[in-house]
Amino acid sequence: MFFKILTIFLISGKLVCCFDVPKAKFEVFYPKGFQVSIPAEDGITLFAFHGKLNEEMEGLEAGQWARDIVTPKNGRFYFRDRGTRLKVFLVIFYLVFLFFFLMDTISDKRYYLLLDVYNF
Repeated sequence: MFFKILTIFLISGKLVCCFDVPKAKFEVFYPKGFQVSIPAEDGITLFAFHGKLNEEMEGLEAGQWARDIVTPKNGRFYFRDRGTRLKVFLVIFYLVFLFFFLMDTISDKRYYLLLDVYNF
């Protein structure tokens, strides 16, 4: 019995109960589009990005952008939006949802203040 309980909380040398959602990396492109990514750490099987432009998230709503990503590329999970035109000093409010070893993990409400645009 003890072994089964220990197995639930200790997976791959990490305590599941102590997992923190990684900080999201934002890249904003000119004239339009942006992407958000997190590292594809062991145990993460789903990355979901939910966000709104210049408006705070209300609870666990989907927001303006809501997408589930299940396949990492080059060691990261990427959410991409290729159609939104963003300008300096706009704010993206967002939540990150993860499945980490089949457990739901949700970030606290976060925001990204746009200070620069990449010309790609």
